[in-house]
Amino acid sequence: MNSPLRVLIMDSQPVMRDGVVSLIAGSMNCAVSAEDGGFSKAPGRILKERIDLVIADFRIHAETALPFLETLGKTAKGTRCLIFSAFDEAQVGYPCMRAGASGFVSKFAPADKLVEAARTVLDGRHYVSEKLAKALMGKQDSKLKGSAGALLSARELDVFSMIGGGMTVSEIAARLGISVKTVEAHRENIKNKLGCGNASQVVAAATRWLDETTVVI
Repeated sequence: MNSPLRVLIMDSQPVMRDGVVSLIAGSMNCAVSAEDGGFSKAPGRILKERIDLVIADFRIHAETALPFLETLGKTAKGTRCLIFSAFDEAQVGYPCMRAGASGFVSKFAPADKLVEAARTVLDGRHYVSEKLAKALMGKQDSKLKGSAGALLSARELDVFSMIGGGMTVSEIAARLGISVKTVEAHRENIKNKLGCGNASQVVAAATRWLDETTVVI
């Protein structure tokens, strides 16, 4: 008898995390577990437990999923990742898919859409909306083409997100395990790519980006 598929749910909100665990476990023939320690601890667990599918929020404990997706693609190539987030898919879905995600589902979608997406991804296919599919084919509108998600690298967008969340350069360096100089170099690249005049404008742009990408209903 084949072993059941293994699914790992990653979300910093306990109610959301437990709800997704119950939904997936009750809808699919798989073993479901949860992780609340963030993206940095997950790769080791994924390899050890031979996880088939990760369902993760875009942002956990101030970090985005982008560097995690790139790490996953290098260390656990058999594991697929579905992003399940309240962030706007037109803004963050594009960089997630570019970084290696197999799909993107909004947290405001019906529950059966998440189950459908999980099954699709486990079947070896990608799950995206028509809007996101157009962006991936290079048909995104001018607003998306000029957005931070389209212009910045995965690590730059991670730093940008943390800046928007109010973290200092030192705090970002400690959280990501990199030097202050490296964070400053990323900030300089962000400034140049987004056409910001100084560090204060980077902070303003990052704060605005977080406000625009967080869906509120």
